[in-house]
Amino acid sequence: MTKYIDPFLEENISSFGDLFNRLDSKMLDNLSACDNYKLLNKENEEVKLKYPHLVDIIESTVATKDIYSKEEIQALATYMQNQHMINNYEKCEMYKVA
Repeated sequence: MTKYIDPFLEENISSFGDLFNRLDSKMLDNLSACDNYKLLNKENEEVKLKYPHLVDIIESTVATKDIYSKEEIQALATYMQNQHMINNYEKCEMYKVA
């Protein structure tokens, strides 16, 4: 019969913390080696720098302006598409390491 180990007991918490830290580290190492992942993040940073008022929409979902240009809307759409692909890379890596 298998004995149940409660992961939330004080003596087990540090072991799980170490495991999660190692998994996070491995995931970040794998992602930092991926050129597409780095390119997507770079493009998103460029959008934030070029259109600082879009950062409000991106981070807090509050629009500070009433009217946005076609270029701004396209930049926001690009950012959202890139962020979706970034999230997919991260999820894929998370499942690979687990």
